[in-house]
Amino acid sequence: MTASLLSAAAAAVIGLFPVVVMMIAGVFEHDLILAMLVFHWIVMVLMPVLHHRFFRPDEKVGQGYVAHLVASEQARFAQTWKWGLLAFVVATVFGYCGAVLLSCGTFSWWGICLSGISDGVNNNGLGSISNTEVAKIVVAGAYFTFVNPVLEEFFWRVWLTRELVPIFPAQSAASMVVAGSNPAVPAYDMGEAKELPYNTMETSKVQEDPRNPPLTEAGKLVASAMYAAYHFVVVFLILNGSYAGGAFLALTGLGRLLLEIRRYPEYGLWTATCLHSGVDAVIILAIVSARYKVAGMSFLQGGFFPRVGL
Repeated sequence: MTASLLSAAAAAVIGLFPVVVMMIAGVFEHDLILAMLVFHWIVMVLMPVLHHRFFRPDEKVGQGYVAHLVASEQARFAQTWKWGLLAFVVATVFGYCGAVLLSCGTFSWWGICLSGISDGVNNNGLGSISNTEVAKIVVAGAYFTFVNPVLEEFFWRVWLTRELVPIFPAQSAASMVVAGSNPAVPAYDMGEAKELPYNTMETSKVQEDPRNPPLTEAGKLVASAMYAAYHFVVVFLILNGSYAGGAFLALTGLGRLLLEIRRYPEYGLWTATCLHSGVDAVIILAIVSARYKVAGMSFLQGGFFPRVGL
């Protein structure tokens, strides 16, 4: 096995660790908060750093692939900030409306009902978020809404998709060029940052566009399915198995959409992260409203509007 394939295999194993952590902490300890903190800071931060140090020792922190991605995001922020804000608002508003429609307090959509979320919240360590003082609710909500999306987008859409390339290489001239033809290689459009993209681990062979890793469609779907897999466990625990399969497919689709959004310079990683943040904001609202009958948010307890069966 070549060094690049070994690196990719190690990254794939790391990509499965969130599922393992969620199963251990969630299924056996019934503590999803603990699971989230462990896979955020150990799996999504520490493990990629160690992987990078071991497999890419010559790529210094602050230089190379990530540095070019950050430079691209900064150069394009004047264009992307408004799309990110719009994505956050749309995801939050439509997600909230969707939760209302699926609450069974308003309509009964062919047996789909989220009104049982309160028991799932209390039985899996999330009740503490909504049973404590407002300050802790705000801190927990802010963390999940604004920190979680940043860590997850970097892990799933940046780090993992790059590392899986040796397993699922897309031989695309737009993303990979043979070294030695540098004079013919155009600078990637990075706003004011006009410079060639950084080389991969095998610097004598290919060069990368940090916004669009040369990954096949199969590779992109595998990365998106890994992202969805640990959410399968969460949905299974909070709701039940009948919803988990549908959630897995929906979140695989969401992961693929976020990967697609981040490769376009007018949207970028910023917009993908903001969309993710809006989805997470809806989840926090649902968890808190499952415990508190906040004005306009008590739909998850039922009785928000007269029930209508469809």
